[in-house]
Amino acid sequence: MQITGSATHLRHSPRKVNLVVKTIVGLPVDSALERLQFTLRRTANPISTVLKQAIANAVNNFKLDRSKLVVKEAYATKGRTLKRGLMGGRSHYKPFQRTASHLTIKLEAKGK
Repeated sequence: MQITGSATHLRHSPRKVNLVVKTIVGLPVDSALERLQFTLRRTANPISTVLKQAIANAVNNFKLDRSKLVVKEAYATKGRTLKRGLMGGRSHYKPFQRTASHLTIKLEAKGK
């Protein structure tokens, strides 16, 4: 049985989120939370929030034991893109894009 936690429109790019997310795949949820706590990237905070959401879904909705939960799959996909820009030298417009991401974390209960 897979339990899902998700968040949309995170203000971090999917590439940066996936760098942190791939470090917790395959870990038990308690050690994954501990690893995220000591990760120095800013994306670790919203990832840990979504992981706690998925754990709460498993415990409250499906009555599963927290100690048997493992992160089976986690990924971030591209969300909306905000198009912004700044004025450069000699009145030139310098555009840039801010990409958001959609984060999904799937948990699985191991053993009986």
